[in-house]
Amino acid sequence: MKRRKFLKTTAHLACSSAYFYGLNSLMEAILGNNLAQASSNRGLYYLNIQMPGGSPRWYFDQPLNPFNKNADVIRGNFGTLLKKSGSSARPILAGKKIDFGGQEVFMPPVWNLKSAATGIEFKDLLNDTMMIRGVNMELNSHTVNRTRIVRPVASSPSIHGLLADKSELPIAASGLSGTYGTQAFKSEKGTSIVQVNRGNPIPDLIAAFQQDVTKVNELQPSTKQIISALDRYAASNNFPSLGAEKQQMAAYDMFARKLDSFNKRWQGLYKKYRDIISKEIRAPFPDVTDVGDTSDESVFYNTNTNRPVKGTLKNTIGKNTHINQTAQAFAFAEFALTENISSSVTVDASTQVMQSVVGHGNVTCDQHRVGSCASIFYTSLFYRSLLGCITELRAALTTAGIYDRTLIHIMSEFSRTPKKDGSGADHGFLGASTTLISGMISSPGLIGNIRHESANNSTKSRYPGTWGESGNFFPGENRAILNDDIVNTVCNILDLPQIAVKGQSLISQNGGNVEWAKKWELKNVKA
Repeated sequence: MKRRKFLKTTAHLACSSAYFYGLNSLMEAILGNNLAQASSNRGLYYLNIQMPGGSPRWYFDQPLNPFNKNADVIRGNFGTLLKKSGSSARPILAGKKIDFGGQEVFMPPVWNLKSAATGIEFKDLLNDTMMIRGVNMELNSHTVNRTRIVRPVASSPSIHGLLADKSELPIAASGLSGTYGTQAFKSEKGTSIVQVNRGNPIPDLIAAFQQDVTKVNELQPSTKQIISALDRYAASNNFPSLGAEKQQMAAYDMFARKLDSFNKRWQGLYKKYRDIISKEIRAPFPDVTDVGDTSDESVFYNTNTNRPVKGTLKNTIGKNTHINQTAQAFAFAEFALTENISSSVTVDASTQVMQSVVGHGNVTCDQHRVGSCASIFYTSLFYRSLLGCITELRAALTTAGIYDRTLIHIMSEFSRTPKKDGSGADHGFLGASTTLISGMISSPGLIGNIRHESANNSTKSRYPGTWGESGNFFPGENRAILNDDIVNTVCNILDLPQIAVKGQSLISQNGGNVEWAKKWELKNVKA
């Protein structure tokens, strides 16, 4: 198929995908999909999910009082549930007792729910989950920490770069464009990452074919990977290797034939995750959505607009309220992984915990001005939606036969430090957490030490309470868990060299099963 015919064939599609969200080069993804059937890739897969802005983690994977001991917590003006107080409501810190890795742990309440979309209990995920709280990120920086999650040393390769170097797939790594996790990609062998754009990708696709090429070395790096994959496919099937121009023509033909089917597949995935989220944010959440006329118009009910919610928090979830960023991220992740397009995928779950809130716009993850009661409501529903999407993704990965070879790594640049007056929460870089989910995990559980209250008197005065500041974890080294320890743990699970200089892996492998390296501590401590 000549370029002119190709452009004529696909021109109408540029106008028919207004909310389409796809690869920077969709042709490459489709080509990868076809080649994957022949490549029989048996490597490992990695999905890095970041939540830029640093939403509070005590609603999700930072249990603050895991054994429900009064002596283990100092209470501040924040919590995990709402409790009626006169005509209004105030935050309380409470957990739900759940078996996690063979011990009973009081987990954040969201884990005690079922998916409103599928009916699956979220606690089922804990059978395949390693959770680490009390992580000292060392630096108070949004941008730097987002990069360090996957690439802790600037001069070294990244986690997804190392995995991409081992991949046999045409598009070894892909990720959301403009995100620090994607921009942090660095390979040792010159492998590239294909970036995903929001909006209509068709003009970019057409532009990708405007180059007249006669030599492979004139192609972009990502296209060279496609050419190499074509050559491997040709060699394995005793076909003669094609020249660069013929390979382009073959790509045009494949693209034209597959674009319509891909468009339908994508729209179906995006709709599926939108529907899941819509159900999760509107379903009952005990002691969060059912406390009646909650607001007394105090700072406890501020959104990031610095205006308090009036009346009932539940009434701010309107017919157009959504978390589309999360739906887009999971639709892309499912497509890229289950279609065997990429070994490594990087997404941002969302920069907002809720979008299009009635009367208040978006509620951000970066909750400096989100009052503690408003935070409990919106952020709890966000994490419920996140778990609904993860549960669905796990089912898709299992059906595709790759869940037992996939690691889902959930982390953000930090958690939060809740303000004394309940008016918001600032950067908690001394108390981050991470969650690892995989079919490879045979020894699930929660580890990590946090302080009863901050060791710094100034911080303790401004942010009182047990909010998750890291405590000493390695007695011989007199230090807390660091981001470097998390990075090396992830590298170990993925059979990669450990790239962080200050950390150690917290796991070991036994016949392909991932286990804790030892019986680690889970304590609330004074130091």
